[in-house]
Amino acid sequence: MSKTPRLFAVATATLALAASGLITAAATAAPNEPQTKAAAWLADQVPNDTHLFESNSGGFLFVDYGLNLDVQHTLRELGQTAVADDVYAAVVAHSREYTEFTYEGVTTQYAGSIGKLATYAELKGADATSIDGRNLISELNALMSDDGQFMNEPTDGYENNIGQAWGVRALALSGDAAVTGAADFLADQQCPDGGFRETPGTDACTSSVDATAFAALALDEATGRDADVAEAVAWLKAQQASDGSLSDAGNPNSNSTGLAAQVLALHGETAAAEKAASWIEGLQLTGGPDAGAIASTAADHAAQGSSAIDPLDQDKWVRATFQAALGLGSLAEAVPPGPVATLTLKVSNSSPVQGDIITITATGQDADGRSTGDVSDELDLKSSVGTDTIEGNTVRFNHASPHTITATHVPTGTTATITVQVSPASAANPDTGVATDAARASGDGLPDAGSPVEPWHAGMAALMVMFGVALVAAGRERRFAAAHRAGADR
Repeated sequence: MSKTPRLFAVATATLALAASGLITAAATAAPNEPQTKAAAWLADQVPNDTHLFESNSGGFLFVDYGLNLDVQHTLRELGQTAVADDVYAAVVAHSREYTEFTYEGVTTQYAGSIGKLATYAELKGADATSIDGRNLISELNALMSDDGQFMNEPTDGYENNIGQAWGVRALALSGDAAVTGAADFLADQQCPDGGFRETPGTDACTSSVDATAFAALALDEATGRDADVAEAVAWLKAQQASDGSLSDAGNPNSNSTGLAAQVLALHGETAAAEKAASWIEGLQLTGGPDAGAIASTAADHAAQGSSAIDPLDQDKWVRATFQAALGLGSLAEAVPPGPVATLTLKVSNSSPVQGDIITITATGQDADGRSTGDVSDELDLKSSVGTDTIEGNTVRFNHASPHTITATHVPTGTTATITVQVSPASAANPDTGVATDAARASGDGLPDAGSPVEPWHAGMAALMVMFGVALVAAGRERRFAAAHRAGADR
């Protein structure tokens, strides 16, 4: 069984099935229009400066590196290669933060996270034995028990079969012989009905759509497990509702449906895969500022309408879209977009001050409005202000005034403009950020408090600030620890 990387995310990653004859077609097919729109929306959620999407949990912002790995893979599969490369590099630069966590003096290594990072490295064409100065394959082997299970070190009870599947895939893609033992352990988690349970070693064997799809992908890579995979695929097909959706934990959702659709398509279950893709397409926003995003549930889609997605809900939509978008691949045959006819420009900072440098990026659309992907590397920039300094896609503003930037798509001559209002930098001392005397006099600085500050006032204020910072830091640490452990291998 040959292995041809392509397709899949969070989920997923890639797989291969020369026997089915489907993997070659999947690997060469261009994304269809719904996928292209989903990828364009996803790419737009990635910040230009850090290249890492921030999750928001009740106002608590944190970087979920596993989610960012999933996003970059979907972007790569659907043609947004430049953004995908940026996100991948940013995650790799924080590989220790993703795969390890220290809490109350104890550092835990997460086997599922290491397996996921190693899998995506191999799928990208990188060498998992040399990532950020680390040999991820050796690290995985060191975390494998005698019976083949990948264990966190020290174990914290959060090991699951999805993390096991990532480890199996990583070893299989790297050609490591230890994959046999790891695959044996994963195969032993299959329930009598053909599905896979999510928690290893539990007495009750309750099959899960997500765990079954992940296991099928991993055992495909490991080879020699065709019978186990066939039973898993049959179980997934049997779980599909009449409308095409699949449920995990009793809830029809685009994440589980998208993941299952990919497995069904790779194994020749074309009708089931198309039905799943059609259901997912019905959850995609077709208008408004977030057109292209895919809702997790029908209720979310109905409630959203064409209004802008609330920033507090953005995380939920990103998590649904990256996995569901790959499940759309079984829709009508892809039609490649035409030449760039219009440009959509984006600036890294919409409120710069004199002396700032911004980056301008662009996505293109053909005459029918279909996205042609990121065309930032094909731009020539000109400014209406002659003193601006332009280097590649960056513009340095040397004077405060309105600046109109014209971007020309060199291959087609298509142009677009964007106007940036640059504010003066003299209102604050650049070294301290405190308003200057001149700014105070003009009313542009900090407001007058109205009375002098007594020394004891300052002392009390300092103590209150220190106490508040300590409380916030402790709360953030506890919340991050819980979030990190709960989602480490997803």
